[in-house]
Amino acid sequence: MASVSRTPQRERRARTRAALLRAAGRVFAEHGFHRATLEAVAAGAGVSKGALFHYFPSKEQLFLALLEDRLGAGVGDIEAVVAERGTDSGQLGAATQTFLRRINSDPRWLPLLLEFLAYGSRDPAAKARITEHFLRPAREAVASSSRRLGIPEIEGALLSPDELGLAIAALVNGLAIERAFDPGVVPDDLLPRLFIVWRAGLSATANTATASKRTSKPPTTHGGRDA
Repeated sequence: MASVSRTPQRERRARTRAALLRAAGRVFAEHGFHRATLEAVAAGAGVSKGALFHYFPSKEQLFLALLEDRLGAGVGDIEAVVAERGTDSGQLGAATQTFLRRINSDPRWLPLLLEFLAYGSRDPAAKARITEHFLRPAREAVASSSRRLGIPEIEGALLSPDELGLAIAALVNGLAIERAFDPGVVPDDLLPRLFIVWRAGLSATANTATASKRTSKPPTTHGGRDA
């Protein structure tokens, strides 16, 4: 009986949390991080400020939760495209392009993110939380996907999955900034083409490493003497 009674409560909590994040997205995007108020978020979600504090004790924690939610949705987009189309270079690039489109879908969102990153750069505690809740999960998601997809070029390449995650996350973030300030400079097919180059480079370095291992093997001996 206890599990039956808890299920509706969990569902209500999940709905309330989702409503708060939707309202926070609207309020933060409209007013920016510093001018946004928790009162406006609570009113937008149709709950009391006390109820909001039950889920998010501070404006910073609310924004970090919103970042995690957006990141999770973006990663979900990538995985859905890969599951449908496969893991060749062009499709991986197309999958990542969906993430870039999500970032740029609301022109107010990126300035808000940059404002929050600037705020975090001046506050050591906030910087650590941004790293923990946004930067590190973004690159770890890419690295995890690379391992899970079993992309053969990664094995033996000069870059590890973690390094690839860092580089690709930085690339997508940088392209999002470029597109926000100069929309026409980033072609829609740029990421798919970059992935073709990236994967070819991985393959070349992996093949070189494999060939090097083969040529560096010690000579075969028989009975303690060289053959």
